[in-house]
Amino acid sequence: MGGHNVFAESGDGGNTWRSIMNGLPKFEEGLGRIGLGIAPNDSSRIYALVDSPKLGGLYRSDYAGESWQRINTDDRLWGRGDDFACVRVDPKNKDTVYVAN
Repeated sequence: MGGHNVFAESGDGGNTWRSIMNGLPKFEEGLGRIGLGIAPNDSSRIYALVDSPKLGGLYRSDYAGESWQRINTDDRLWGRGDDFACVRVDPKNKDTVYVAN
């Protein structure tokens, strides 16, 4: 697995890997630190707090990481991604997210 495949998954215990970056910024676009939060009541819902100069923000996947969409660009959420990249999902409501910045 190359150093630029930030998110990857394996279905065979780690023998092979495939990139799951569809919709996330690429390394060439200034991708920095990423914080992940998985909904405890729906493991298909994943949030990613992404540090990137032009494409930073909060991203969401409803498909266990297969594809992502940016749902919030407010730099108050991700602007200190080099220090903080913490995102947590409420255990009872997968639509409620907490971030530390």
